[in-house]
Amino acid sequence: MVRESTDTLAVDDIEISRALQYIRRHAHLNIRVSDVLKPLSLSRRSLEHRFKKLIGRTPHEEIQRVRINSVKRLLSATELSISAIAERSGYEHGEYMTAVFRRMTGLTPTEYRRELETNQGSERVSPAESKIHD
Repeated sequence: MVRESTDTLAVDDIEISRALQYIRRHAHLNIRVSDVLKPLSLSRRSLEHRFKKLIGRTPHEEIQRVRINSVKRLLSATELSISAIAERSGYEHGEYMTAVFRRMTGLTPTEYRRELETNQGSERVSPAESKIHD
């Protein structure tokens, strides 16, 4: 059984729950599925099968989803550069983050930020202030 609220997911499978917790805590560190496996007692195949069955996504897709949510938060709340946002969200390269972001949202990070500004007006946090919130 899976229950979802704001940004939390409760899963009755303890190993998948641990995997989700690991991803949410470490996605900003450029983790890979092999890193998620380390604290678990599952094979990669078993993790991917159980994860997909319970969550509806692969572990890799979940890592990307968590990272892109981080990118969205940083784009909306800060004036950080794309490369700084990429680094803080677990991407080694801003270009790769931009490609993933575009694939998942249909917009580049810059287009997303502009759209936010147009739709909301914006009270932004300076790059120095954003370090306090991380």
